[in-house]
Amino acid sequence: MRHTKCCNFHERMIHISYLTLRMEAIVKLWHRLNELIENEPHPVNRARIRTLSHGLFILLGVCASLVVIYSIQFQPLLVSRAILYLFVFGVMLYLLLFKRAWRLVGHVFLWCLLSVVISNMIIYRNGVSLLTIQYCLLIVSGAFYVLGVRWGIIYALLSILPVVGYLLLWRTGTRFFFVTTSEVSSAGFFLVLVTNFVMLVLIHYHVFKSFYHIQEQQKTNQARLLAAILTAGDAARSRNDFLSSISHELRTPLNAVIGMTNVLLLSSPRKDQEENLSILQFSAESLLALINDLLDFNKIDAGKVELETRAFQPAHLMEDIYESFAIKASEKHLAYELEMDPALKDVQIMGDQTRLMQMLVNLISNALKFTTEGRVNVKASVVREEGNRIVLRFAVSDTGPGIPVNKQQVIFEPFMQASPTVLRQHGGTGLGLPIVKRLAELHDSKIELNSTPGKGSVFSFEISYERAVALAPSTVSAAIQELPTHNLRVLVAEDNEVNAVVMKKILEKLGITHTIVGNGLEALTAIEQQQYSIVFMDIHMPVMDGLEAIRRIRELPDPVKASIHIIVLSASDEGSIRDSDVYPLINDILPKPFSLQHLQDKLNHYIGGQGGRRDHT
Repeated sequence: MRHTKCCNFHERMIHISYLTLRMEAIVKLWHRLNELIENEPHPVNRARIRTLSHGLFILLGVCASLVVIYSIQFQPLLVSRAILYLFVFGVMLYLLLFKRAWRLVGHVFLWCLLSVVISNMIIYRNGVSLLTIQYCLLIVSGAFYVLGVRWGIIYALLSILPVVGYLLLWRTGTRFFFVTTSEVSSAGFFLVLVTNFVMLVLIHYHVFKSFYHIQEQQKTNQARLLAAILTAGDAARSRNDFLSSISHELRTPLNAVIGMTNVLLLSSPRKDQEENLSILQFSAESLLALINDLLDFNKIDAGKVELETRAFQPAHLMEDIYESFAIKASEKHLAYELEMDPALKDVQIMGDQTRLMQMLVNLISNALKFTTEGRVNVKASVVREEGNRIVLRFAVSDTGPGIPVNKQQVIFEPFMQASPTVLRQHGGTGLGLPIVKRLAELHDSKIELNSTPGKGSVFSFEISYERAVALAPSTVSAAIQELPTHNLRVLVAEDNEVNAVVMKKILEKLGITHTIVGNGLEALTAIEQQQYSIVFMDIHMPVMDGLEAIRRIRELPDPVKASIHIIVLSASDEGSIRDSDVYPLINDILPKPFSLQHLQDKLNHYIGGQGGRRDHT
């Protein structure tokens, strides 16, 4: 008796150990499945893997159950088929979990179902029963959802053909959608019927769940995209506000430098003083051009910069540019040369002198920066004349390190350098050449680069200009003499004391009667009390800003005072003025800092009887 109890105990322990091992194996397989699903990035493919794996697990259990059921019922053919499918489904599960061959498994899975349909109809003489229709639905659904539309069509045809063929060949005596009482009461039939139904539900559940997740992910991505767009918009507005603010802060002191230089040039300086002041003036204007382009680079990149058209002499411009870099070249002990075509000596052209100057300044500055020994050559020549137009060629060559062929396009991209070594040794923003490229494109031209590593580089471009009708004033004295002696009375509204002093001294040198006030309210009061010809109105002022003052002036009851010629003084971006509701109320804009020539142009424009027409050149 004791021996029997001991044997029973050992049998139970062996049985428990066996069950434990089976559970551990199932857990490992389940972890492997989760790992496979997590490593699949596409949600639809994850649904396909889940469908196949869950289907295989279910069918393995069903086949094992059918082996037992059919063995009890003494149906050897059905037992053999169940054992065969049990083996095949096990191999398929291995291929799916350990070889990740889910597409191959999908095909084998569908062929197994197709073989069940054929064997049920032909071998086991069950005809086209309810189970056959279930299997056909499983094949069609599985093919479309697991393998895609193309394979879905193929397997749909393959599943229908046996049914159609059977109905055509064995119509007599066959059962069609007929279920006997014995089949309904059969455990195997009931198990397969329920399993097929569960499989159909499972396939649609996983697939539509993946579609739902995709839609939710799309909604999430759209929400994130919208948030990113709003954030980018806020960042762009903040950047524009910053640029507008920094523009004002940089241009205001620079206006004083340029203005006082003009005042000193008007004070009959000695020849050596005049030469030094001219270099100072030119350098300040070059700095202004650089600041303008750095602040407005996004506008240049978008192609929103418009070229001015005014008369100038390219020979004088080239000489001024050459002189401004002479000291720097001397400090580096470089041979610095200017080659001027004799045909350019008395040529006057119409174009944007400031933009041409900036292009040349950037190219010469780069040449001097990167050249450690040898020479830097600046050349201007006449290429050809076409009627009233003349094509000029400008070139800057150096004996610097040169640029490799694979970097010759990169250096024209914003914030890019030829190499990290260049950035470490020489610094810079990487905006010089991109600005030159875009300015050349504005002139319907392009930058040509001929460079050999170790020997140097040549940057060149050609621009077509219209010849000027008359010589543009090139000196301060000529500018003063050109200004007609009209009885002008000018009101200046400027809160910055330095800029107010500069404006006062310039107007005094020009012999123009003027009044200086510190804000918009004082300007409005002065106009109500006295008659003025022109108002120079700053925008950013305390008490009452310039925009509000302009609105009040245009609403004055006196039609003469309400129509006074208003020129806006602005150190901010002109675009913000043009976008304001006050823009139609102003007559002109004088951006700060301004040159004496530019101020004279505005006054001549008014004196010439064109005060009522807006001009923003």
